[in-house]
Amino acid sequence: MAEGLQLASAAKGEVTEYYSTHGEFPTSDVEYMSDYSHAGSFRATRVTWSAGRGLVEIWFGSSNSDANTAEGILWLTPTVSGGSIEWTCHNHTDSRFMINSPNYLPANCR
Repeated sequence: MAEGLQLASAAKGEVTEYYSTHGEFPTSDVEYMSDYSHAGSFRATRVTWSAGRGLVEIWFGSSNSDANTAEGILWLTPTVSGGSIEWTCHNHTDSRFMINSPNYLPANCR
């Protein structure tokens, strides 16, 4: 899990910079990382900005090509507060993509 949050740092930085420049969040989807090959359980396989949802998605599992093979997806949601952007981590809301074991979730995502 920690590696996924680390890999999402670039996406968060670019989204923050885009907002600072344009006064809005990106309006199209952006893929920041895919097919990251690292052995281990719950390895991060994909990091994207989902314009439709207005958040960064971190996919974990064995494949990045199909949502049906995802073992879990974390969301990082930006909110503007006092002119700066704060990011909130939370589990996917669809039970098919939730990380079901709280032990795997970072404390700030529970």
